[in-house]
Amino acid sequence: MIRRFNYTKRRRIDPERVFIRLIRNPNGPPSFDARIDLSGARFPADASVFVEAYYKSSYMRFPYGTVGRIVPEPERDLKEFDRDSTVFFRVKIVDRSERVGKLLAELDDINPVEAGSEGDTRYCILPVSFGELGQEIWRLKLDETRPVLEVNRLDGMEEYVRSSPMFLSLVYPAVIREVLQHLLLVEEEEIADDDTTWRGHWMRFSKHYNPEPVPSIEEDSYLRREWIERVVRRFSESQKIREKFTAARMSEGS
Repeated sequence: MIRRFNYTKRRRIDPERVFIRLIRNPNGPPSFDARIDLSGARFPADASVFVEAYYKSSYMRFPYGTVGRIVPEPERDLKEFDRDSTVFFRVKIVDRSERVGKLLAELDDINPVEAGSEGDTRYCILPVSFGELGQEIWRLKLDETRPVLEVNRLDGMEEYVRSSPMFLSLVYPAVIREVLQHLLLVEEEEIADDDTTWRGHWMRFSKHYNPEPVPSIEEDSYLRREWIERVVRRFSESQKIREKFTAARMSEGS
């Protein structure tokens, strides 16, 4: 069984203090802008600030000055990433005085806003990545980073994923079930309420639909399966999945 606790006492940076915009370049790798406001935050003024971009095996780190003086790195091209790659970000504050290199605080799993779109950097529990998947239409990528819904880049697919009731009906309940089965039956997680990783975000999302306590793995894995199925069922009921699917079929047949 895996139990995740944070014994480092590191602090989490307030998400309201960070805004990251991803800029796509049709002729090369993407770049980014980051606005970081640490005024009034209780960190040493000379502590270093870093912005890190990552996804799968791609990783880049950019110095961003200090807590007392944020200085954006002038070169912010993400040369380690493909043009259309999914990119996540994290912001770190690192001590430079008492214990050099000690991580004081961070904000992880930042989902950037795409340039030209509206929105903010609030946490997205299921980012969507478009790419070449052969004969597969979609698949769920699960690793230590976070779950990502990978979708085949077919003509018009981005708009279809964004707005199609058929896609919502057929895909999202299955994705929720697969993520929770991975967490609770494969990893056998017991996740703290204040967990700030993707696991904590997913559990808080799930408990919105099923606030009953998650059965202990020592009790019976069957009870955990039942808990997961209640989440999926109540999500489907709240989204009126069957009605949306039926209406979409009738619309396509008309």
